[in-house]
Amino acid sequence: MRFKEEDGQAVIIVALAMSIFLIGAIGLGIDGSHLYSQRQMAQTAADAAVTAGMMSVFNSTNTSGAAAFSTSGSFTCGTSDAKTPCVYARNNGFGGSASDTVTIDFPGASGAPGVSLATGYPVNVVRATVSRNVNTFLVAMIGQTATTVQATATAAIVSVVSPVPILVTHPTMASSLSLQGTPSIKICGGPSRSIQVNSTSTTAASTGGNSSIDLSHAGP
Repeated sequence: MRFKEEDGQAVIIVALAMSIFLIGAIGLGIDGSHLYSQRQMAQTAADAAVTAGMMSVFNSTNTSGAAAFSTSGSFTCGTSDAKTPCVYARNNGFGGSASDTVTIDFPGASGAPGVSLATGYPVNVVRATVSRNVNTFLVAMIGQTATTVQATATAAIVSVVSPVPILVTHPTMASSLSLQGTPSIKICGGPSRSIQVNSTSTTAASTGGNSSIDLSHAGP
């Protein structure tokens, strides 16, 4: 005989199972989007840290002052570290708490395979690795309470062939390039030759008035 008081037990079990499934699905959506945004922020912080670090090495500003850092080995940033890469990671939201880890290392050529690296610098490749322990919300109800998001960025000083910034090509015309009045052109970086004139005219390139071409930041 089937006892009437047992009627409906399957409905309760199915409802319970479906509720657990729905909580998991909703939790995956909410926590997944949260973790994705944290991952994007971590990548931004890593990009900022490694770019700032590489620029410091490029400009030789990493050797003195409160923001100085050594390139002889890797280091992990403290929560109030004044080193340039650490400050830029912290300004972008990572490295200010114990749940964050910001590590800077110098992997050399292995960190930038297939790239022609420049010489004459203490290091030519910098890598930043940023990670954070992120607590979950609804997913924590069915098991996993936290997960780690991580991002890595690499910057390098590379050796490339740069075109001449100003090239005057008319073979004979005087004043092919002529600056008058008060215009000022500033050339930054590039090859060792910033202006090239392919002309038989001695006045193919000329400046007048208060015009100027600033070469103080030109060259390699």
